[in-house]
Amino acid sequence: MSDRHMHSIHVDAPVQATFGYIQDPAHFVACMPATNQAVLEDVRRNPEGALEGFDVRFRAAGPVHMTAKFTRRDYVPNKRLHLHSSMGVDFRIDVEPEAGVAPEPEGTKLTFSWDGTGMMKVIDKAFFHDEAYVEETLSTWKKEIEAQS
Repeated sequence: MSDRHMHSIHVDAPVQATFGYIQDPAHFVACMPATNQAVLEDVRRNPEGALEGFDVRFRAAGPVHMTAKFTRRDYVPNKRLHLHSSMGVDFRIDVEPEAGVAPEPEGTKLTFSWDGTGMMKVIDKAFFHDEAYVEETLSTWKKEIEAQS
């Protein structure tokens, strides 16, 4: 995956708490732009409870709604979650230990990136996941994770 659309933020929470939060697809969908009217549907998990995929119904343009199927490409507990969308976009979320800021002794570096191929990359950047979206998503996740820790 390219690092062209990659941003990181420090979270004052342990890696396990951070990863536990980001692996919930409801948090991923909640950060999608409001204009998309995104709705989480059909969350799929394996017998051990790990995320396998989910569907997101969203407004593409005007009254036109579409459904994107997200499938897990890579999953390393407390380290990485890589999702592929049927719309041709990949999302990767990484967590790694980082020194905390007092009073939290343990912190996490949270990295969120996305990439696509061909025309989908252009369309997605223009209408759905620009750089501001990535920054806003990380900021929202940071606040919510730290509030729970």
